[in-house]
Amino acid sequence: MYLSNPHYSFRPQKPLRVPGISALLEKGSGFINEDELLITKQTYGVFDGATSLVPATFSCGRTGGRIAAEICKQVFREEDESLKLAAVKANNEIRRQSLVAGVDFRCKEELWSCSAAVIRLHGGYFEWVQLGDCQLLVIRKDGSNQLLGRIPGQDIETLRQWQQQGGLTNGTVMEVMAEEILAVRRRMNIDYGVFNGEPEALDFLATGRMALTDISAVVLFSDGLQLPQKNPGGPPDIDLFVSLYHRGGLEQVREYVRARQLEDICCTTYPRFKPHDDISGIAISYAAI
Repeated sequence: MYLSNPHYSFRPQKPLRVPGISALLEKGSGFINEDELLITKQTYGVFDGATSLVPATFSCGRTGGRIAAEICKQVFREEDESLKLAAVKANNEIRRQSLVAGVDFRCKEELWSCSAAVIRLHGGYFEWVQLGDCQLLVIRKDGSNQLLGRIPGQDIETLRQWQQQGGLTNGTVMEVMAEEILAVRRRMNIDYGVFNGEPEALDFLATGRMALTDISAVVLFSDGLQLPQKNPGGPPDIDLFVSLYHRGGLEQVREYVRARQLEDICCTTYPRFKPHDDISGIAISYAAI
């Protein structure tokens, strides 16, 4: 059975405080935070670098996932083109830089990979793009809500198999399920999409625009802020997420997530890959918009 370090303590990072905008960026139980936030006057984004499955690190000890998130953040910061074009540019830049660094594009597990959710405000509407595990949630004044883009499901079967182990095996989920995790990673941009420099990534890019009329808030978040689920294949409990958000903002959602994770440090009741994942989240209230 996998047990956490008994001396592990979680120290939340002080959230950003700007009128109408709140944000969280927080390292999980890994050795490096592979999430990034982007906040400009018009553009807001969360970026989640994929955990590396190979030991290689690059400049300043950064992983490929970390670098991919940084590249996406820098490209989407430029506001002189549409988000869809920025997505193409970000994917191409990941490819360029990773090839310079000697990454072998024949091995998907070596590729620098990143999920993203980004919006850009334009007066009475916003445009958006979404790819991978990051999510984009719209909360309306009438109390209804809507997730934009695709809900990822590539890890469902792996997590189900891990849950069935019942915590009775030696090793972490990443060790015990290594072959299954690798097999899923090799299906990037075949079964599911991420920014990793492959042209096929753009086939999975979800895009759109939405009027700001009747919108109460727009929330962008990485999978580290998704509510833990006992059933890996079940629909996300967005109503509970919204209820927590209304009760205390992103901090309340985070507290709920971390509490459930601390109750299940073996990662089997709420099956997941890490005891505590990196968190990135941005909430924009209608008043700010």
